[in-house]
Amino acid sequence: MGGSLISYSVSCFLPCFSTTQESTIGYYCLLGGWIFIISDFWMFMIWASNILYLCSLIMIVKNNSKCVCFSASSCILSISMIFHRYITYDIIVPITHFRMGFYLWCLSHWLTFLVCLLKVKKTQIRAQIRGRTDQGTK
Repeated sequence: MGGSLISYSVSCFLPCFSTTQESTIGYYCLLGGWIFIISDFWMFMIWASNILYLCSLIMIVKNNSKCVCFSASSCILSISMIFHRYITYDIIVPITHFRMGFYLWCLSHWLTFLVCLLKVKKTQIRAQIRGRTDQGTK
């Protein structure tokens, strides 16, 4: 989980994508992404993957198996940015390049998903082992 948090943190300080007019830094996307609810709902949903990411981290700490659903949704939404090739300000501006910040951001979501899967599987294996030892003592 530490690798995911480091990847996410570093992505906030790197360029995420470039348009024909600018290169956008990660923390700008994080702080201002909510405003897309007005102009571009799909872009808002991509930004909302940050909320799902945070929920996934909390559920991992609380050992909740629902973390898999949240982190899977977070991964799908984050990677869907590749198919959303424009940013809507007052005009539509095409994205020309995705930068390292975007890829690290996606990596952090995928690492969280992997941690969730491993944690749930580990919990299932422990439950099976406990079930076998309980049957063996009867």
